[in-house]
Amino acid sequence: SYLTKCTCSGNTIKSPGQFGIFIRYCKTAVVEGNTVNNPKDKAICLKFCTSCTVKTNVIKNPAVAGIWVEGGETAYMTQCVVEGNTVESSSQYGIFVRYYKTAVAEENTVNNSKDRAICLKYCTSCTVKTNVIKNPATAGIWIEGGETSYTTKCVVEGNSVESSTQYGIYLKYCKNGTVEGNTVKTSTDYGIFVRDSSSCTVKRNQISDSGKKDIIIHSTCTNCTSQEWHTGWVQEGGKWYYYDSESYMQYGWKKLSGKWYYFDKTDGSMASGWKKISGKWYLFSSGGVMKTGWQESGGKWYYFLSDGSMKTGWIKLDGKWYHFDGGGAMQTSWQKLNNNWYCFGSNGAMKTGWYKTGGKWYYFNADGIMQTGKVTIDGKVYKFDSNGVLIS
Repeated sequence: SYLTKCTCSGNTIKSPGQFGIFIRYCKTAVVEGNTVNNPKDKAICLKFCTSCTVKTNVIKNPAVAGIWVEGGETAYMTQCVVEGNTVESSSQYGIFVRYYKTAVAEENTVNNSKDRAICLKYCTSCTVKTNVIKNPATAGIWIEGGETSYTTKCVVEGNSVESSTQYGIYLKYCKNGTVEGNTVKTSTDYGIFVRDSSSCTVKRNQISDSGKKDIIIHSTCTNCTSQEWHTGWVQEGGKWYYYDSESYMQYGWKKLSGKWYYFDKTDGSMASGWKKISGKWYLFSSGGVMKTGWQESGGKWYYFLSDGSMKTGWIKLDGKWYHFDGGGAMQTSWQKLNNNWYCFGSNGAMKTGWYKTGGKWYYFNADGIMQTGKVTIDGKVYKFDSNGVLIS
């Protein structure tokens, strides 16, 4: 019969002959804020506890492991959270968790482990985030599912691993894994190694000084992808992309060096040429810069407002009126708009007052509308026919 709850906190234990703290067969176990130095086996060992939390403990020089949490091979325990602990100089593992449905290792500091700093094995769902690891012998982070029962969810994010003798981060028998935003420095062999896994993504990791290779997606993997750390402009497959300082691909509008760019919201590719965005048309240079003001395209003139959107209809610029059709093209010559005739110069400016063309005189009022019939101009009466031609 399991104990209902067991809490062990605030203790200082020096040089125990085997375990510093040992708890077994408990539904809820909490081990918090203890200090354990120089144990001959495991500093903190929890076995067959349904739900356990191990946090903010300080452990030095454990012989086998700093923290060892183990469920049952045939009866997985529910949840294990290992958070905010410090483990120094373990002879084997810094943190070891096995046979749990949900395992979380977060914000721990593990230095100088002689084997793996953080090792999660045969856990259904694993999360390893924002841990700081230095000088592990075999691997900084090692996650391994079962050959016939894969770890179905794995998140390794925001960790720092430095000076591993073999692997920085190692995944095996994992499905739906994400290895993102980690920093791995000076691994003797590989920065990140993924094998015998499926649907895993490795992206936005900063890896440097790997002895053999930064990232390996082994041939035993299916549907696994890796993306190198990028910042700034990157060209791939004939398209341009932009990554921020944390290697996040940019989507939508982005102002860079005082100029506006647009990146597709689906694949992040930079827009060039004509692009319809939220129901409005924009024009971008071949280098992706959003255009404003007067622009020529395909032998026609267009005008783009300060927000880059193409203008249609009427607009007054520098004291002159212009009209752009529904496709945005500047109109010239004769145009019938709302049952009124207007005339626009070759530069698109609307005519007003007297205008002679084809040997005939016309008159356009202040609104640019061609006049017909009897019209009084400067105190004199003139007569124009139905086509606007001056008669007398």
